[in-house]
Amino acid sequence: MDTNTLLIIIIGLLSLNLMLVGVYIALILKEARETIKKVNVLLDTTNNMAEAVSVPVINTSGVLGTLSAGLSSFNFIKDLMDKRGSVSSILREEKGGRNVRTPLR
Repeated sequence: MDTNTLLIIIIGLLSLNLMLVGVYIALILKEARETIKKVNVLLDTTNNMAEAVSVPVINTSGVLGTLSAGLSSFNFIKDLMDKRGSVSSILREEKGGRNVRTPLR
């Protein structure tokens, strides 16, 4: 065998090797693409589940805030009543002053 034939065989084997490596890389990229699609579906599902949980929590937070505000208003009125007495006594006290309140009927 002369050197030209040997070089042609080596170049052919290297070319075949590079083609096989290219096919292998293409298969790996195809699998990676399928895996990324599955992860994307999983993330979408997780996002939907998180939204399904967060909406009731936000609504509950609003309800609790409203109840808290109502309770603080009730406590304010209660404290005011404890300081000044009943509603009728408050109205009697204020008739002599500038602010005259009439009871609602």
